[in-house]
Amino acid sequence: MNKPLRARSVTIGAALIGYLDLCGTKAVYETLSLAEQLNRIKIAVSAALAELNNVFGDDKKFLYIHMFADSLVVAQKSKWQPRDCVEKLVYWLLLVQREILQNSQSSRMPILTRGLVKSGEYYGMLFEQFGSTLEDIFANFSLVGGSTIVEMDKVLKGLPAGVYLDAALTSRLKDQARFVDVEGDQLKFVRPPDGFYDLNQIFGDVSFDKWVESLIKRSNDNKDFKEKIEPWSDAVQKKLTLIRRKQKDQKAWGRERGYSTF
Repeated sequence: MNKPLRARSVTIGAALIGYLDLCGTKAVYETLSLAEQLNRIKIAVSAALAELNNVFGDDKKFLYIHMFADSLVVAQKSKWQPRDCVEKLVYWLLLVQREILQNSQSSRMPILTRGLVKSGEYYGMLFEQFGSTLEDIFANFSLVGGSTIVEMDKVLKGLPAGVYLDAALTSRLKDQARFVDVEGDQLKFVRPPDGFYDLNQIFGDVSFDKWVESLIKRSNDNKDFKEKIEPWSDAVQKKLTLIRRKQKDQKAWGRERGYSTF
């Protein structure tokens, strides 16, 4: 007789949440094989878990790590731990974004990501796995949601690749000079620290722009890929002072919120 599956729900009223979204999934589903799609998820999840360990170490026990569709969600269990959680979640997202892009640059469609750190309602399910007790589990490929997760997914629509921070949390990031405004939004794009993309060290003698051009070519000059990576590249290199949402997505986003968009 099969042993019943044990599970319990987790609900937090106001959690800090780090949300990692894979960009351009529509084109991926239309053009890549199932094996290639699965490899993309493997690259993303491997990078996310590895960098989580690098950034949080033993403090990852104070976090929940769940999947939401093909996105990854990290939520703080308690507002007291880990310390400097906003700073760490932002840095984790930046590291994961870099790692995923580097590890997928030889793929037919390099992987672009968007990340967002926001505070709000969190809901998840924990399932018993491999003999572990529910009390010991923090990473789970399981159901996760809540209104804040749905909102975060919507808010990122139409934005270029990058890591974003809810404006209400900006005071909790030490280096305020790394913010780029997002037009008509209560979000800030967060530049990585200086030297974060040291291409000389990573790839040899190649400029950032040439590297980005090679990634666009690798995507078979996919228009959506290009529109998402070029503003990110300019913002990271301090060439851009304002992030704009893609126009058709801006209109849909505004209508959902009752705004008039033209």
